[in-house]
Amino acid sequence: MNSDSRKQEAQEARWVLRAQLGDRVALDCLLACVQDRLYRFLRHRLGSASDAEDCAQAVLIQVSRKLVGLREPRAFRPWMFRIAARQASKLGAGRRREMELLDEDAARIPAAEPEPNELEDLIPLLHREMERLPANSSQVLLLHYMEGLSLLETSKVLNKPLGTIKSRLAYGLAKLRAQLPRTGEKL
Repeated sequence: MNSDSRKQEAQEARWVLRAQLGDRVALDCLLACVQDRLYRFLRHRLGSASDAEDCAQAVLIQVSRKLVGLREPRAFRPWMFRIAARQASKLGAGRRREMELLDEDAARIPAAEPEPNELEDLIPLLHREMERLPANSSQVLLLHYMEGLSLLETSKVLNKPLGTIKSRLAYGLAKLRAQLPRTGEKL
């Protein structure tokens, strides 16, 4: 996690604490801060912009109602994504794009983290290629690399075993690596 992510997490934790004490402005700031990230996650999870908008609204309402019960303010973002994943399932996750390889096939691919310099090339590619990746892999890549969640947190958000998350990560990275320019030119 980089310093900007740590600063953002600390700011979110402060807003959570203030919102739990009844500060409406802090709650509004917190929800505004995560709204785009939440929508992006739901857009990839559900495959439809309108479904993602509806689901995001329902999640933000649920988050604002249940926030007082969150015991660890620094766990806000994984907690919110778990709520979002559950809500997406309720609102018709079956309408999302067709899924990737069967878990048994994907489990054979070893989960390996990219090298730091390779990650610099993969992140912009991830932004461009997200729609063309299988839904399961794109969700893992989005949560792990773009949202900074650990693989264990990602596993909990998506309610999948850690091994499945690792295989989906490896599969998505392999697909992205295949798209890297072969001529050595920068992305």
